[in-house]
Amino acid sequence: GDAEYTFNTIITNIDEQIIDIAIPEDFTRGKEVRHPNIDVIIKCIISYVKEPVLNDEPKQFNGIIFKLNIDEAILRLEEKLDYNIDYYIRFEIWEFKIKIVTNIIADRTIKEENLFYYTFKFKEMSNPAMDVLHKYIMEHLS
Repeated sequence: GDAEYTFNTIITNIDEQIIDIAIPEDFTRGKEVRHPNIDVIIKCIISYVKEPVLNDEPKQFNGIIFKLNIDEAILRLEEKLDYNIDYYIRFEIWEFKIKIVTNIIADRTIKEENLFYYTFKFKEMSNPAMDVLHKYIMEHLS
């Protein structure tokens, strides 16, 4: 969902309209293809999908979504978060409560203000949440 990729592989089976291929070892990343962001200010709550072992970790964090597209959100937080952990992001659009499983794919820090900007990639969300998010984004793009 972030670029065009090419690869070489072999066909392992053809069954009517289904073609099975071997998983390629090498991919070549081509032209970047990004969905457009919309500028928003949406309060959100970030929490762990699986609680960390350390008991002194906060269970949830308050944040602001300030850029949003169908696959990602850029959030501003005052807390430092870790990569390689799945997080829930909870927020509301048009009185519809959305809860998405995400992970961090990029970050930027403004040390003077102790602010952290994270790009979260959406991994799992319900079909109704996806529909509301898509409609909201399309309405704000026009």
